[in-house]
Amino acid sequence: MNKYPSTEPFLITALVPMFNAEQYVGEALDAILSQTTPPAEVLAVDDGSTDGSAAVVASFGSAVRLVSRANGGVSAARNTGFAAASHPWIAVCDNDDVWLPTKLERQVEAVRANPNVGVVFTWLTEFLSPEIPPESVITRAPMELATGPLISTMLAHRHALDAVGPFDEKQRVGDWIEWYARLIDTDVVAYTVPEVLARRRHHLNNNSNREAAHKREMLSVMRAHLERRRAPS
Repeated sequence: MNKYPSTEPFLITALVPMFNAEQYVGEALDAILSQTTPPAEVLAVDDGSTDGSAAVVASFGSAVRLVSRANGGVSAARNTGFAAASHPWIAVCDNDDVWLPTKLERQVEAVRANPNVGVVFTWLTEFLSPEIPPESVITRAPMELATGPLISTMLAHRHALDAVGPFDEKQRVGDWIEWYARLIDTDVVAYTVPEVLARRRHHLNNNSNREAAHKREMLSVMRAHLERRRAPS
């Protein structure tokens, strides 16, 4: 039985959580609005920004809906966006990342080919943000190809999101890994389109550059995942 019956017409909310993102969010929104299969709604969740992020969103007029909330971190902003989304499919793009034009088109094709798929990812590449001076030290070089699931490539049905549950708002670095570990513990069918359809911006403030906090939260996530696997059914 198809768990995700609301696929025709294929209505998508594109969700962009943001905090002090005025430098990059306009490029992310431009890429979303330029999709060959456009989303039915574009939703930006402002997580208490103190810069001009809201003004950048406002410059897109009615093409982008803005939801504002007190600062609570990216997990809280994502959860707010999931609750506010108007449509059954939700695609997430971090405010500093960029989709390629056919990203949603290829994902919709994948779901239509297999209606039991509840979550679709794609491959992506990373790029060095042009404002970074050559002499700056960064934690690691950008990846030419990332085939593993990352949040900015995710398209998910609301039923799948409900099955996994919300993002852990206590996690400030390892939230995505923790959520994905819960996803693979469910019976939700996930698929990855084997094509580069998004670009992840590599800049000095990426969460993944905060290595010490990242390693601590990763260990916590791994322990919780193992404990779930060991628990009696």
